[in-house]
Amino acid sequence: MGTAGRLVTVEGCDRFAAMPDPLLLMLNHNNSVESVVVPTALIECRGGRLISFMVDWMFLYIPVVGWVMRRIDPIPVYTKPARFRVGESFRLARRHLSPVDEAVRRLAAGHSVGIFPEGTRNPDPDRLRPARTGLAHLVLRTDAPVVPVGIEYPAARRIGRVPTVGRARVRIGEPIDFAQERREVRRDRTEELDGRRFLELRRSVADTVMEALAPLSGKRYRRHDTTTDAAPEAPGTEAPNEAD
Repeated sequence: MGTAGRLVTVEGCDRFAAMPDPLLLMLNHNNSVESVVVPTALIECRGGRLISFMVDWMFLYIPVVGWVMRRIDPIPVYTKPARFRVGESFRLARRHLSPVDEAVRRLAAGHSVGIFPEGTRNPDPDRLRPARTGLAHLVLRTDAPVVPVGIEYPAARRIGRVPTVGRARVRIGEPIDFAQERREVRRDRTEELDGRRFLELRRSVADTVMEALAPLSGKRYRRHDTTTDAAPEAPGTEAPNEAD
């Protein structure tokens, strides 16, 4: 067990430090503060080895916070419009940049990547949100081990919601084996993969990640109904700027 500062305790720190790069980390998301302190704690556990997180582009320009986040070489996501239209032309000029493509590139180069698959802050102390299915595209395009990382706030059940700032317990899970799903997609790469099968496959990958996160985060998760699935979205894109 390792402790980073006064806000975050990491369970499984030594085991996590021994895992070789690259890793694809999947974290549940509760509040804005953890977007800074949890990546910092995880990098500390790994002896300073970099982990690049997908973050909303506006988050990188918040005074002090943005400076800290830029130090971990994040992957900006430019899908969300600028607040009050400030910097909108800057965003539009970069909107075509795919965070999933960039994550795949970094993983292929041997660098670890982290995402928040719920896609937004979730202050519910009991339930996880469904994952953005864009995470499945990322999982299926890389061979990197997928490691679930749960974030739990001991005070959440007492006060009925996740605190905006509070002590967090971070738990490192065991890598999830997606070898079968990856083989199926690559086997059919030169053929037309059945649309319904691909829909089921990507939803199953997303659900498997969230089911692994449930016990680590102290929350519950209900498997998604594939008959109502929507188009895929990029994971971890809105978390830092949603209102609490």
